[in-house]
Amino acid sequence: MIRGVALVFLKTLAAISITWTGMLFGQSTAATAKPLAFAVVSIRHSTRTDGAWGFPNVQDGFSAMNVPLRKIIEAAYSMNDDDLVLGGPSWVDSANFDLEAKFAPEDVGAAQAMTSDQRSALLQPVLADRFHLVVHHETRPRPVFLLTVLKQGARLNPPSSAAANSRCLFHMPSVHTLSADNCKVENLIQVLRNNTGRIILDRTGLTGVYDFSLHWTPDDTPADSPAAGGPSFFTALQEQLGLKLEPATAPIDVLVIDSAQKPSPN
Repeated sequence: MIRGVALVFLKTLAAISITWTGMLFGQSTAATAKPLAFAVVSIRHSTRTDGAWGFPNVQDGFSAMNVPLRKIIEAAYSMNDDDLVLGGPSWVDSANFDLEAKFAPEDVGAAQAMTSDQRSALLQPVLADRFHLVVHHETRPRPVFLLTVLKQGARLNPPSSAAANSRCLFHMPSVHTLSADNCKVENLIQVLRNNTGRIILDRTGLTGVYDFSLHWTPDDTPADSPAAGGPSFFTALQEQLGLKLEPATAPIDVLVIDSAQKPSPN
């Protein structure tokens, strides 16, 4: 009787061992799944003469059209500001490239689930291979603007009920007029960055979603222009949105280009 019980126990133990081994094997297989990478990469000196440039939105990879290397590096490292990628030979700004990086067909579905920053980061080994790019991070003091709220409070409206569940939308009916629906302060900061030329750090403490509009007169507006006499960008920000940009210097994480070479042939 004891031998029979022992035999049943051993069989049960063997079954548990097989099941546990299978679990470990399954975990190991999942953990060592092949990471996504671009299967085909084409890099060429751009021959465009119309001045058009940018990063076309593609579903099966990454595309850059008539873009200098510094801009491609900014995209690859999510350092989306010219003041955040420093150094390098002069041609990283003057030589423009067309870059096409494609996933293997079987990887396109998984790639579409990635964020834009995750997908762009897959360019890092490509740049190291094709441009022999070497970079490192540093913290350096950089001129910035601190975005703060005036004592009177921010003049930002809650989103309309119709747009409450919508994504942020910007409208520019004219070059110096902006309206926004369902947007956060972080969305506004990109607009401010484009009009000030500096890194902007959010010190507002505002975390909501808002509707707002802004209209300003550029500093170089001719005196005889119908638009003359309107508020400057900085004044409009205070008067119309209750926000202020304060100049400051702050330690910022930057990417330094140690070395780079012209791309190897395709």
